[in-house]
Amino acid sequence: MSVKVIAELIVMPGKISFCLAVLEKVCEVVRREEGCLEYLPTVDLDDGTSDKDRHRDRIVIIEKWESLDNLAAHRESKHMFSFRKNIEAI
Repeated sequence: MSVKVIAELIVMPGKISFCLAVLEKVCEVVRREEGCLEYLPTVDLDDGTSDKDRHRDRIVIIEKWESLDNLAAHRESKHMFSFRKNIEAI
C-alpha cells in the first residue's frame, strides 16, 4: 500500500513565483528519490471565479510514496532541508 500526502505551503503575498522557482529545482531531485511515485506541485489558476475562492499564495503538493520509510527519508533529505531553508522567510 502506498502513502499519499497533500502538503500545503502558504507564502507571503507576492512571493509565489520565487517559491515555485525554488520548488521546480527541488522537484527534479525529489522525483529521483527511492520510493517516490508522484510529486506534483499545484497552484490555483484564475479561471474567472470569485477571488474569494482563490488562494493566490498557496502551493499544494500532491505526493505519493511507496512506504512511510521512503517518506521519512524524503523529509530528512539534504535537498529538502535546503529547500525549507530557502523558503523559510517567505
